[in-house]
Amino acid sequence: MKIMVYLHLFVLHIYVYLLNLKNLLLLSILEDSNEGNSCGLSVEIKPSGKEIEQFTEGLTGCSYKFGNNIELKSLPKNHIKKNLENDVDLSIKEAEESHSDLVSGVYEGGLKIWECTFDLGHYLTRQTSSYCFEHKVVLDLGCGAGLLGILACKLGAIQVDFQDYNAGVIKHLTIPNILLNFSEIPKVRFWYGDWGGFKQACFYDVILTSETIYQPKAYLKLHELFKNCLKPNGIIILAAKSYYFGVGGSLGEFLSFIENEKIFTHKNVWYSNEGIKREIVELRFRKDVSIDNELL
Repeated sequence: MKIMVYLHLFVLHIYVYLLNLKNLLLLSILEDSNEGNSCGLSVEIKPSGKEIEQFTEGLTGCSYKFGNNIELKSLPKNHIKKNLENDVDLSIKEAEESHSDLVSGVYEGGLKIWECTFDLGHYLTRQTSSYCFEHKVVLDLGCGAGLLGILACKLGAIQVDFQDYNAGVIKHLTIPNILLNFSEIPKVRFWYGDWGGFKQACFYDVILTSETIYQPKAYLKLHELFKNCLKPNGIIILAAKSYYFGVGGSLGEFLSFIENEKIFTHKNVWYSNEGIKREIVELRFRKDVSIDNELL
C-alpha cells in the first residue's frame, strides 16, 4: 500500500514539474514574440477639420520665451489630463495616475517638458548664424510638447515632422500646441510609435532630439533611425543629461556606441554644470561613409 502511495506521489511530482516546464517554455516564447513585435510600424496621425475645431475650443497655454523675441505656448498639464480621461490611449492615463514620468515601452514621458528641451531651444535661438533653418526639412524626434519643432517652424523650416512614442501625446499635446502657436498652420506631419518602425516619407536636413538617450537598449534603434533618415549633409542636434540615474543611460555611453558604429562624428557644443550636468552634441555623417539617402 505504501509503495502505491509513494508511486502516486512520485508521478504527481513529475506531472507538476512537466507542467511548470511547459509554462516556462510558453512564457519564453511569448517574451520572444513581444520582443520581435516591439518594432511595429510608426503611424501617421492626420487630424480632420472637425478634430482641429475641437482642439481649438478654449485653448490657453503656458508661455515660454526663447531668445529675445520668440515666445512659445504649451498646454498646461491639467488640461491634457482632462482630455485623456476619454481617450483610448490608457497607457498614459495609467502612468499619470501612478505618478510615473516614464514607463519603458508603455509611456515615454511625452507629457512633461524636460530640462534639456529648454537648453536646446535657448541654444538654437542664440546660434541662428550657425544653424539656418530656412527651407530645411526638420524632424522633432521624441517631440512631446513639440516645442523644438515649433521653434524650427518659427526659424524658417519649410516642413517639420513631429514624432512621439504615444498617440495620446501627439493628439492631446503636440497638435494643440501647433494650433496655439500659429494662426496659419505650417507644413507639419505627426507620427507615433516605436523608433524601430519609423518609416518617413522624406529625409531630413536637421533632426532635433532631447532627452532620448536614457535607455541603453534603445541606442541601436536610435542610431539606425539617424542613419536611415538623415540627409548626407544633414545634422543631428541632441540635448541630454550627462547621466540618467536610476535608468541606466548616459551621454558618454551613447557616444561610445556612436564611435563603435563608425557612421557619425560627434562634437560637444554646449554644457552646463548647474544642478545635473547637461550637454548638447552635434552628430554628422563621417566623411568616409557612403550614404545613399536622397530626397524621395
